[in-house]
Amino acid sequence: MPMQKQLLLRHGTFFLNQVTRHCSICEACGICYNGFNYTESGRGIDVRCASISEPFVHQSHPHPLFYTTPKGVCSACNKENNYVVKCVEDNCGYILDFKCALLPYEVKHRVDDHFLSLCYGENASGKYQSVGLFLVPEFVNVEEEQELLAVVDTRPWIGLAKWRVQHYGYEFCYGTRNVDTKKKLGELPSFVSTILERISLFPNLGNDPASLSLDQLTVNEYPSGVGLSPHIDTHSAFEDCIFSLSLAGPCIMEFRRYSVSTWKVASTTDAEKSSNSSCIKKALYLPPRSMLLLSGEARYAWNHYIPHHKIDKVKEKVIRRSPRRVSFTLRKVRNHPCRCE
Repeated sequence: MPMQKQLLLRHGTFFLNQVTRHCSICEACGICYNGFNYTESGRGIDVRCASISEPFVHQSHPHPLFYTTPKGVCSACNKENNYVVKCVEDNCGYILDFKCALLPYEVKHRVDDHFLSLCYGENASGKYQSVGLFLVPEFVNVEEEQELLAVVDTRPWIGLAKWRVQHYGYEFCYGTRNVDTKKKLGELPSFVSTILERISLFPNLGNDPASLSLDQLTVNEYPSGVGLSPHIDTHSAFEDCIFSLSLAGPCIMEFRRYSVSTWKVASTTDAEKSSNSSCIKKALYLPPRSMLLLSGEARYAWNHYIPHHKIDKVKEKVIRRSPRRVSFTLRKVRNHPCRCE
């Protein structure tokens, strides 16, 4: 740590100092701390808050955030604070105070064997979700959403039993739940270029960069009341990261783990072999324009499922599904044998 530092919060030089007696209150986040801080004219800033720089990239938001002097209401905790970072994109208004901006992405509770990841959006209730599961609200704006829907509606749809699909890059075969890597349909269409660019900015994923070179897109259109059966995207067909962008309407996605022991790579047949009473269930609300990432344990050990409902219950509020919901599922085709144990 440098002995002297210029901070975003105030003009002047701050000096590294050690709090040796009682706890002090950080001027930026309001949290009591001890140990090292940076001080200037008697004002103390915890070293963690002092580490925030511009542009500040946070996993909860697709745009960079910048320090702003007027106080603001944090979009995460809904509390007003004098020190916040804010999105400067037109009509966005996303704000994080320093306390929420510095929350760890993953934690491990002393009574739980599994790591838990911070989750955002309508489901955010102060709880952490399964490791490898990330939800970014407002990944695209309303105008971009309408443009994406308009362009796919000019393309030919393939009608299935209850919904319609479009495939790009490689065709997904629902009979085998696999792709034929020898039959490439071409490059991904230009209308997803912005989406791919934003995906590349996801921070702190810790994944193999090769798995982010997405080359397969399935566009699904679900009428109201149509969902998905419990399944896991075939791990021998695709790499680790699976991205799903929700457009036109919201839904509840349910996650089911059929093994309560230490996580292992699950099979898509686990749901068929196990009764509902033997699985752990977690529900996640997917608002329109949100991007969901499944990776790691959330990708391999949990079946995901969309109930076949026309209404969903979210925080005691009944939400009626829209006449259509469109999802863009982006994946990287695996061109080598899977390494499952």
